[in-house]
Amino acid sequence: MRTIKKTLSVLLCLCLMLSVVATGFTAIAADKTEAVTKFSDAVTAYSGKLSVADPTEEDLAAYEKLVTDYKKLSQNEIESIDVLTFDIFYHLVLDRERQISIKNNPDIKAYDKRHYANAAAQAVTTLGFIPAYVDKAVDLGKKLNNKALSLDDKKAAWTEADANARIMVGGYSSSNGILSTALKGSTFKGVKLIVDLIYNDLLKANPAPTKPKSPGSAPKASKYEQGENDPQYKADFAEWLTKAETYNKAYAVEFNHKGELYLEAFDWIVSVDSAYKPVIEAIKDAKEAKEAYDNGGAGATAKAAAAAKLYEALSEREKAFYNECGYYLYATAVDNITSWTYKSYTPKGLYDACVDIGNARYVDYFTVVIENITEPYNRADIEAAKAAYEKVPQSLKSKISVDTMEKYNAILASIAPDEPTGERPNVERMETTKVKYPAAVSGKKIDKTIDNVQTLLYQLLDVPSGGMSQLVSEGVYTNYTVALLAKKLYPLIGGISSMLAMGPEKLAAKLDKESCAGAIEALNAAANTLDEDGKKVDSVTAWEYVEVKDGDFGFKDGDKEGFLDAAAALFRPLSLVTMVITFENKADKTKGTYTYGAYEDLIPIFEALGIENVMSSDEYTKAIEAVSSSDDKMDRRIRPILAPIFELVDSVANAKAPLNALMELLPKVAYAVDSGLVNTQVQAVIGKLGMGLSSKVDLDLTTSGLFDLVAPLIEKIEIKAAETDEQGNETVPAVLLGLKLDKEKFTKAIHDLAGCGKYTANQSVARGKNWYVSIDGNARDAFVVFFRYLHSELSAKGNKTALKNAIDNAGLNFAQRTGYKLVISLITTASADSAFRIISSVLPTVNFFIRVSKIFSK
Repeated sequence: MRTIKKTLSVLLCLCLMLSVVATGFTAIAADKTEAVTKFSDAVTAYSGKLSVADPTEEDLAAYEKLVTDYKKLSQNEIESIDVLTFDIFYHLVLDRERQISIKNNPDIKAYDKRHYANAAAQAVTTLGFIPAYVDKAVDLGKKLNNKALSLDDKKAAWTEADANARIMVGGYSSSNGILSTALKGSTFKGVKLIVDLIYNDLLKANPAPTKPKSPGSAPKASKYEQGENDPQYKADFAEWLTKAETYNKAYAVEFNHKGELYLEAFDWIVSVDSAYKPVIEAIKDAKEAKEAYDNGGAGATAKAAAAAKLYEALSEREKAFYNECGYYLYATAVDNITSWTYKSYTPKGLYDACVDIGNARYVDYFTVVIENITEPYNRADIEAAKAAYEKVPQSLKSKISVDTMEKYNAILASIAPDEPTGERPNVERMETTKVKYPAAVSGKKIDKTIDNVQTLLYQLLDVPSGGMSQLVSEGVYTNYTVALLAKKLYPLIGGISSMLAMGPEKLAAKLDKESCAGAIEALNAAANTLDEDGKKVDSVTAWEYVEVKDGDFGFKDGDKEGFLDAAAALFRPLSLVTMVITFENKADKTKGTYTYGAYEDLIPIFEALGIENVMSSDEYTKAIEAVSSSDDKMDRRIRPILAPIFELVDSVANAKAPLNALMELLPKVAYAVDSGLVNTQVQAVIGKLGMGLSSKVDLDLTTSGLFDLVAPLIEKIEIKAAETDEQGNETVPAVLLGLKLDKEKFTKAIHDLAGCGKYTANQSVARGKNWYVSIDGNARDAFVVFFRYLHSELSAKGNKTALKNAIDNAGLNFAQRTGYKLVISLITTASADSAFRIISSVLPTVNFFIRVSKIFSK
């Protein structure tokens, strides 16, 4: 019987010992009841703010419910609440009671520590009962901060305290004498109090080695006569580098010395409470693994991997302790080739380093990848090299050999434009529009009709004897047009962003002073325009007053090349545009990246429209890089974008039969829109806009979006300007064209026009694919489709009236009005195909009639 009793006594003692040992990271408490669990969850979920004079009603109500629920718990249940959960709740109470004390004692400053004492005392009254470890933690905090006590006394106090008191003491404030600092989930704060005391005592007995004097900054080659090649510079730099090495290695020695003292202090903690052993051992293993790796020790990689796994096996509370420990336990000097530094590590830093060391195989992998890449390097080589380099942990990149890094950098520096790829598109299988001509109308008849329509339009537009070529030369390639572009461009850009707004004087300052003297004078005069109050008009309004004459922009009207030069020069003041969007390509030879600018996105549009000799974005970029001045660079950015547009204009205007050429071009334009090419490329350009402007530009160039853009403009074409009296008041409103287009008809017409011709596969200079699809337009088919579309729009009831009203107000003589109305009536009163046959027959007579009427009206 005695033996059984002795055995039971031993077992009970062992159980008690085990319960004490296991409390380092958990509360000393009984199992939690359902009420305790619900209360703990509510405390954790509470998000109110009580550290203010007047909490919200919601926050206060939720807090008061917590207090009520707490007071319903038994003392045993209260003792079972997790210490870190209770800490959260306790500080909610302290925050609330402190604010009440401040309000009730206005004569005491809000920051006075007496409010903290009042809060702590009132907390006991409010709660009725608090765990015993709270007072024990306060008592322990007082002893640890008592300078009159020896370290042994403080160690004894720590040893005697229970685990919860050791955790809770982390919130002790010596200035307030209470646990005024919330732990916020920390089990480290309390341990830190005693570790710091032990460490300081150890450091006093074992001071760190003395460091040499700092070597200062490295000598600057620029201060030596021969720069980097100066013998004295080389000698001074070598001497400085040696001192820097000695200094940084001494710093590492100091950190390592102090780190050992911290670990010795931790050993004492473990001797008192073995519950801390797993986390302290994990920290030590990480330090040893990192040190072994830095010293080239055998099996260091395996040790590091094991240390990382040891950390990962810790509980969440142990990991929090590990990560919060901010002591620098290890350091190493770092050779940066031309300088020296040191790197110190906390436990978290050591863990991260061990993870990296465990991944050291990526250094070997990277080395193998680079070794197997041979010249000439291509884009695939660059991407493979970059991918392998990115896998190497940052802390291990210094382990890559110099030769390997030199080759890697050479691979990146080889970056060049993409080599476009792609198979030739099978255009032969693409379905074209099958156009059935009106009955009894031949292809030759259609050709003749196109010629007669062109004659009719020439007479309506008063095209000069030189034809469209002369009209474009005299009406487009002029100094007036350049000024008009400026008057539209700058107010538009100023409207996008105030940062880009500028007046005519800014452009004047950028033009050639000799050849553009006239434009400079006109621009400055506009900039100095005064309003009715005698004040200068604002920069945007000033553009309305720009008036120029032939030759002002340095070219004679009709000179296309001079016009393009002047038009490109308009953009010179817009240097900020290059901050908003980049047109040329950018090669970053240090990162191995090649970024295409906005010009690359325009190439597919130019090619689809049949523009020849389009400059590649690589050629475009090199042309810009070949000049140094910002003005020349801007000219070379803009001119290659403007030139293709006017090449397209000339291709029609200079053709033997301009309307026929326009009909051949129409399918190219329609295909570019209908296929989505134009919208896709324009959206790509908009997407490159910086400064948040891309989101402000809403431009839809799909067929639907184009209709929404064009239809209102056609409807509002001004046929006759508004009439005003002497005071400028409108007496007779302007006469608008008033045609209302149908979206469904418009969309179908674009789709049908997009297939009028023969699809072609062509070599592209764009870098996405080496082929692009275009269409060689069939003028006859396009004309018939276009005519049928116009007929469907013009024969609509409201549009008939609008068109006749436009003719009446267009300033035509009687004969012209009669002729045009006759044509309109013939078109709109018959079916589309009948109208086509009628027009084909009567147009020669109508044209003759109009021509004779013009002769007699002169």
